[in-house]
Amino acid sequence: MIPNHVRQKLRAGTPSVGSWLNLGSPISAEAKAAIGYEIEHVDAVRKIDDLLSVPGLDACYTGPNDLCASFGLAPSTEPADVEFEAMMQALLASARRHGVIPGIHCATPAYANRRIAERWRLVGITNDLRFVTAGAQASRGAIKV
Repeated sequence: MIPNHVRQKLRAGTPSVGSWLNLGSPISAEAKAAIGYEIEHVDAVRKIDDLLSVPGLDACYTGPNDLCASFGLAPSTEPADVEFEAMMQALLASARRHGVIPGIHCATPAYANRRIAERWRLVGITNDLRFVTAGAQASRGAIKV
């Protein structure tokens, strides 16, 4: 069996930021796959202990924008709402209780660093469209016309 270095690092408590960026092939992606839930609805947070106690579950991952929308909060990739933060801390505490790797999507490095300090272990940062757009804008801005 191919060793799953990403899973080993996460289980050891080492944060993983952008693990998918160094996948060399579909075979390596499959070898690094984990079993997890996306927690993106308020009803999932309300039943978080039931969900995260399922045997064999490796990780959970949440997207703030969708979770906010389901809770009736303004959609945001970095919400400042007290209600949202309470949901995040409940999710994080449940993941720790059940030995599940907690994951969260972050829009900026500062937000990612904050969540890593809280012991979130699977941290996504922005998305491919924003990276490509930022790179294109930087290149265009560097051209002297």
